[in-house]
Amino acid sequence: MAKKKPIKHAHRSQAAREAIKARRSDIAADVATMAKRANQRLRELEKRGLTEASHAYRYVERLAFDTDSATAHDKKGRVKWNTNTRKKSYQQLQHEKAELERFLNQAKTSTVKGTLAQFEKGYQTYAEKAAGAGRQAVDRSTYGDIWRMRNIKRAKEIYGSSETIRIVERAQARGLSIEEIDRQLDTLPEDTTIMELEEKLKDLAWHNSEELGGFDPFRG
Repeated sequence: MAKKKPIKHAHRSQAAREAIKARRSDIAADVATMAKRANQRLRELEKRGLTEASHAYRYVERLAFDTDSATAHDKKGRVKWNTNTRKKSYQQLQHEKAELERFLNQAKTSTVKGTLAQFEKGYQTYAEKAAGAGRQAVDRSTYGDIWRMRNIKRAKEIYGSSETIRIVERAQARGLSIEEIDRQLDTLPEDTTIMELEEKLKDLAWHNSEELGGFDPFRG
């Protein structure tokens, strides 16, 4: 009995390849357009000095640090969304489009307006808690200085705004700058307690005052 010859599906394979090529072309165009829009938002956040305040901006920085294909750095060293879609697979482009959609459509702090609104919401919550604890809230300018510091902001997420700001205020009263406080927080282990943090800042302030021949009224 003669064997049946296999049916050739060359024309179907060609049609499938053309369909995949068309889908890749469409998604590549979407990624390039969305990346340009997203980069405009990043540059606006930079112009307003809100890069540390924006959760969305810092998320893009983390992606770039992890060398995610969706992100890169420009010639000035600034983080950016990658507009180059050449030599990328359909799966890579799908991933990049999903990241861009998350940034553009879901991240509240991807815009200047959204970041400022988040700041105001955070300040109001902090002021209410400070009043409830019988403490005078710092003004918006001081709160803004604290809010923009990366490590202090991380501390607020761990210890809460009221406790963190209380410690920062006491450290500033001892003569530490907001930058010194932020740098100290960067060196502390994640399991540091609030009391250990306060002692660390107290010791630094004491060391600074000793070098200057001063006296720390909060010591002890």
